[in-house]
Amino acid sequence: MISWSVIYRRFLPQIERCHEYGEQYLTYEEKKTDANIACHILNDAYQDRFDCCYVVSGDSDRVPPLEMVGEYHMDKVIIVAHPPKRKSTELCQIANGRFSICRQRLKDSQLPEGIQSKVLPQIK
Repeated sequence: MISWSVIYRRFLPQIERCHEYGEQYLTYEEKKTDANIACHILNDAYQDRFDCCYVVSGDSDRVPPLEMVGEYHMDKVIIVAHPPKRKSTELCQIANGRFSICRQRLKDSQLPEGIQSKVLPQIK
Protein backbone atom coordinates (compact mmCIF):
# COMPACT_ATOMS: atom_id res chain seq x y z
CA MET A 1 0.00 0.00 0.00
CA ILE A 2 1.36 3.42 -0.93
CA SER A 3 0.87 6.14 1.62
CA TRP A 4 2.24 9.65 1.94
CA SER A 5 1.86 12.73 4.05
CA VAL A 6 2.68 16.40 3.67
CA ILE A 7 4.14 18.41 6.53
CA TYR A 8 3.27 22.04 6.07
CA ARG A 9 5.24 25.02 7.26
CA ARG A 10 3.85 27.09 10.08
CA PHE A 11 4.21 30.86 10.03
CA LEU A 12 3.52 33.19 12.94
CA PRO A 13 2.96 36.92 12.57
CA GLN A 14 5.72 39.11 13.91
CA ILE A 15 6.16 42.88 14.13
CA GLU A 16 9.52 44.13 12.82
CA ARG A 17 11.01 47.61 12.80
CA CYS A 18 12.66 49.11 9.74
CA HIS A 19 16.28 49.91 10.61
CA GLU A 20 16.44 52.85 8.23
CA TYR A 21 13.15 54.64 8.95
CA GLY A 22 12.06 53.19 12.31
CA GLU A 23 8.60 52.23 11.01
CA GLN A 24 6.99 49.00 12.17
CA TYR A 25 5.70 46.42 9.71
CA LEU A 26 4.10 42.99 9.84
CA THR A 27 6.09 39.99 8.68
CA TYR A 28 5.82 36.24 9.22
CA GLU A 29 8.35 33.91 10.79
CA GLU A 30 8.56 30.19 10.10
CA LYS A 31 8.28 28.14 13.29
CA LYS A 32 8.93 24.50 14.22
CA THR A 33 9.10 23.18 10.64
CA ASP A 34 12.51 21.50 10.94
CA ALA A 35 11.68 19.92 14.30
CA ASN A 36 8.26 18.82 13.05
CA ILE A 37 9.69 17.10 9.97
CA ALA A 38 12.44 15.45 12.03
CA CYS A 39 9.92 14.09 14.54
CA HIS A 40 7.67 12.69 11.81
CA ILE A 41 10.54 11.00 9.96
CA LEU A 42 11.94 9.42 13.13
CA ASN A 43 8.52 8.36 14.43
CA ASP A 44 7.50 6.87 11.08
CA ALA A 45 10.79 4.92 10.88
CA TYR A 46 10.39 3.68 14.47
CA GLN A 47 6.76 2.63 13.83
CA ASP A 48 7.86 0.92 10.57
CA ARG A 49 5.45 3.05 8.53
CA PHE A 50 7.72 3.22 5.49
CA ASP A 51 10.24 1.22 3.53
CA CYS A 52 11.25 4.17 1.37
CA CYS A 53 11.11 7.81 2.40
CA TYR A 54 11.16 10.63 -0.17
CA VAL A 55 12.37 13.91 1.29
CA VAL A 56 11.75 16.94 -0.91
CA SER A 57 14.29 19.42 0.39
CA GLY A 58 17.58 21.12 -0.23
CA ASP A 59 18.00 22.00 3.44
CA SER A 60 20.89 20.38 5.31
CA ASP A 61 18.85 20.69 8.54
CA ARG A 62 17.24 17.42 7.41
CA VAL A 63 20.56 15.57 7.71
CA PRO A 64 20.57 14.62 11.46
CA PRO A 65 17.20 12.81 11.53
CA LEU A 66 17.96 11.06 8.25
CA GLU A 67 21.36 9.96 9.56
CA MET A 68 19.62 8.55 12.63
CA VAL A 69 17.16 6.62 10.47
CA GLY A 70 20.08 5.20 8.47
CA GLU A 71 21.96 4.26 11.63
CA TYR A 72 19.12 2.53 13.49
CA HIS A 73 16.91 1.38 10.60
CA MET A 74 19.36 0.27 7.93
CA ASP A 75 16.59 -1.41 5.92
CA LYS A 76 14.97 1.98 5.22
CA VAL A 77 15.68 3.68 1.89
CA ILE A 78 16.04 7.47 1.84
CA ILE A 79 15.55 9.30 -1.47
CA VAL A 80 16.22 13.04 -1.63
CA ALA A 81 14.47 15.14 -4.26
CA HIS A 82 15.98 18.58 -4.29
CA PRO A 83 14.15 21.61 -5.69
CA PRO A 84 15.70 23.81 -8.40
CA LYS A 85 18.96 25.42 -7.25
CA ARG A 86 18.60 23.94 -3.73
CA LYS A 87 20.95 20.95 -3.82
CA SER A 88 22.54 20.02 -0.50
CA THR A 89 25.75 18.01 -0.78
CA GLU A 90 25.29 16.72 2.78
CA LEU A 91 21.78 15.45 2.03
CA CYS A 92 22.95 13.77 -1.16
CA GLN A 93 25.79 12.01 0.70
CA ILE A 94 23.50 10.33 3.24
CA ALA A 95 20.71 9.43 0.79
CA ASN A 96 20.38 6.06 -0.90
CA GLY A 97 19.26 7.91 -4.01
CA ARG A 98 18.65 11.44 -5.21
CA PHE A 99 17.26 13.45 -8.08
CA SER A 100 16.64 17.05 -9.04
CA ILE A 101 13.22 18.53 -9.60
CA CYS A 102 13.68 20.81 -12.59
CA ARG A 103 11.64 23.97 -13.15
CA GLN A 104 9.97 22.57 -16.27
CA ARG A 105 8.78 19.49 -14.35
CA LEU A 106 7.25 21.77 -11.69
CA LYS A 107 5.56 23.85 -14.38
CA ASP A 108 4.22 20.76 -16.15
CA SER A 109 2.87 19.38 -12.85
CA GLN A 110 0.75 22.39 -11.89
CA LEU A 111 -2.98 21.86 -11.56
CA PRO A 112 -5.27 24.01 -13.68
CA GLU A 113 -6.64 27.27 -12.26
CA GLY A 114 -9.96 25.60 -11.40
CA ILE A 115 -11.00 21.98 -10.88
CA GLN A 116 -14.56 20.89 -11.64
CA SER A 117 -16.14 18.19 -9.48
CA LYS A 118 -19.46 16.36 -9.87
CA VAL A 119 -20.30 16.75 -6.18
CA LEU A 120 -18.63 20.04 -5.27
CA PRO A 121 -18.67 23.47 -6.84
CA GLN A 122 -15.62 24.49 -8.85
CA ILE A 123 -12.50 24.61 -6.69
CA LYS A 124 -9.99 27.41 -7.26
